[in-house]
Amino acid sequence: MKLRMWYEYFLKLKSMFCFVFSSLVKSLPTFTERIRKFQILNQQIFACLNKYLCHTTTDEIPSEQIKCLTPMTLQTIQFV
Repeated sequence: MKLRMWYEYFLKLKSMFCFVFSSLVKSLPTFTERIRKFQILNQQIFACLNKYLCHTTTDEIPSEQIKCLTPMTLQTIQFV
């Protein structure tokens, strides 16, 4: 009796596994096609970003104007 119960359990697991595996195999081409489309899209995005954001020489890089300010002291905080 116990052996028959295990055998039936095994058959149920086998059928469940076969169903899941077959559905994965059927949907695999769509997954790979979707991944490939995103790869192409990412390549196009980074190509545009590299075209406009990367500079070839250091002469073309705009220099930033940085103004250094002194930190506020306690005396200037009281009068403000």
